Amino acid sequence: MPQPLEASATFSFQTLWMPSSESLTALRKQEIGRPRSAPPSSMWASVLDEAMMDLLDHVGEATVAQLQAGISSRDPVVKVRRFELGLKNRRGSIGKGSPEWGRYVDALVVVAEMRRQKMVPNPGG
Repeated sequence: MPQPLEASATFSFQTLWMPSSESLTALRKQEIGRPRSAPPSSMWASVLDEAMMDLLDHVGEATVAQLQAGISSRDPVVKVRRFELGLKNRRGSIGKGSPEWGRYVDALVVVAEMRRQKMVPNPGG
């Protein structure tokens, strides 16, 4: 009778780790096969706020202050910039399919739609 496989060889978990040097498109590329549509524009601020609140536990103190400013702001440009900063500075891995993964992807979809509608400028533009 063959030996049972070790647990580490039986299970594998997919995780995404995004170093700060990598662009924000890493999450977008993972969702190419399942594109999401943007929520109604009345929900955009809350989608970005939820993503930033999640990021608060995964960034350093300086970025926490920036995220808190983004959450309290009513300016969509400020919200987008703070979310992107928080995502860029996020520490640790993001489990694909996890609730936080979904929040980040939803926020990226909102950012893309806001840029498409020229509500916020493109990076460097």
